[in-house]
Amino acid sequence: MSKKRKTRKQKELASIRHNVESIKHSLHIHSEAPSYSISGIKTEKAESRIQMPVKPINSTYAQKDAEYLKHDMVSITAASGIVAAFDVLLFALLTTGVIHLNFLGY
Repeated sequence: MSKKRKTRKQKELASIRHNVESIKHSLHIHSEAPSYSISGIKTEKAESRIQMPVKPINSTYAQKDAEYLKHDMVSITAASGIVAAFDVLLFALLTTGVIHLNFLGY
């Protein structure tokens, strides 16, 4: 379906209505941002925080390869878990009759 074009009178009425609405709603705009204060906050000392061990700068290619391999294994394991969860969910939905997929025989 094609969209009908507005006439000049409709455009003028819409413009006037928009201006009136913007004037009504401009009263709700706050000129200053509210300021909040929170009391009773205790800051921790920097010494009490757990610091992560610093990786050595002079790492060899074998160490870098081992890190990349570890990262890849974690990613593959996570992806496999997600796929397995979807398989279990699909099987449960198919066996309970919630979903019907005729081309798979369920």
